[in-house]
Amino acid sequence: MRELEVPQWYIDSLAKIAYPFPRAHAASYVLTAFRIAWFKVHHPLAFYSAFFYGRGFDADDIARGIGAVRNRIEEIEADPDEAEEQEDLLTTLYAVYEFYLRGFSFLPVDTNGSDEERFIPVGERQLRLPLVCVREGHVHSI
Repeated sequence: MRELEVPQWYIDSLAKIAYPFPRAHAASYVLTAFRIAWFKVHHPLAFYSAFFYGRGFDADDIARGIGAVRNRIEEIEADPDEAEEQEDLLTTLYAVYEFYLRGFSFLPVDTNGSDEERFIPVGERQLRLPLVCVREGHVHSI
């Protein structure tokens, strides 16, 4: 700033100012985190259904089981440029990996049972893939 001839009083003022992050805003974040955690523990299929809704991913990345998900994660992480570029997909794949580790599974697309875009909980351990998982005339199966 001195190189740009900014007055000293301005530099001193900036040094004294701290961003006053509103406590109510921080409390709101904490309450939201607790709500998310509560659903993840007590209603996991509802949590995962909401989490996966609207996320961009290829059903082939998630539908082939935990081994395929782990391999896809390792493949992306092996290339730092791809990992940076595929950050959203990687976040989704981590959640899918956790989903499988918790003993849950996906059911294939069913024209009678699948929603157009939402993952539908079936029973206590499964989510049915939505119709958006059908691409170019073939159904992604598990």
